Amino acid sequence: MLFVIAVPFIGFGTNLKDLPGDYSWNTRNINETLVDAARWIDENTPADARIGTGQPGALAYFSNREILDFTGKQFEAATNKSVFEIAEEEDIDYAFAFASVYLDSWPAATDVFSTVTERNTILVASEFKGWTLDFERETVIAPNSTAYQIDFEARNFVVIDMLDVGNANAPPAETEAVHEYVLGGVSIAISQLFNIDDVTTLEEDARTYTTFEEFKVSSSPGERLIIAKRYDAAIGQSLRVFADDQEVEIWELPKKDFFFGEEIFVIPGELITGNRTELRFEFVPGPGSTQANSFFYWILKDA
Repeated sequence: MLFVIAVPFIGFGTNLKDLPGDYSWNTRNINETLVDAARWIDENTPADARIGTGQPGALAYFSNREILDFTGKQFEAATNKSVFEIAEEEDIDYAFAFASVYLDSWPAATDVFSTVTERNTILVASEFKGWTLDFERETVIAPNSTAYQIDFEARNFVVIDMLDVGNANAPPAETEAVHEYVLGGVSIAISQLFNIDDVTTLEEDARTYTTFEEFKVSSSPGERLIIAKRYDAAIGQSLRVFADDQEVEIWELPKKDFFFGEEIFVIPGELITGNRTELRFEFVPGPGSTQANSFFYWILKDA
């Protein structure tokens, strides 16, 4: 019996010296993010401000404001609803969360607060942020057929084809049917309304997939083919690219500061043999990555 009781504590002594330091840093993390945010709320928001957050503990205790729990654990109406739904339904004035591409890209949100802890030992992320929410703000939706993060003209590119993924109302030449579009694995059609930068708002349709995406595009024999793609940059993705069944290489699409991202990929001219090229993008799973997605493709060549 003594042996059974003693075994769990054999290594305890060696770790005991580290515990005070870990506890101290954990406490400092909370103070430098959640408590600082609560004090900012107390000093900078109206007394009747409605605050929404997924971290209600410290904010509720120190802010002296009404705090609504986005997770639903302390506010049943939020159960199984997105932050965007519940914030608008409940007319939330401010949202607070760990740094979020989704909130940074939300047209209704304007960031007003940020605090970063020096050494994160316990939190989900190092930066905690606050946004004001304005659901009455007039939003002008920009054309989705324009690339906003890549200047084609400055790079001396010419658009020779376009594919508007997931959009049933796309112009005839940009539809999936024209490009013989095929998806493999589990796929979902989604629609998103987010900013692509500080001023430009897009409403875009997409398709997600778990194995591959394949379609045919215009091309010129012997000339390199330049692929530009709009994707969900909140998660990023890795794709293995094929041109007419010839493997090119892995295309790494990085995470970015806004929800929508745009990147280019070049297929060498020696792999382009006809006026139509079949492109295939195979999803390469990674840590925390379970699917790929596509909103829009531009097919380019050198001018």
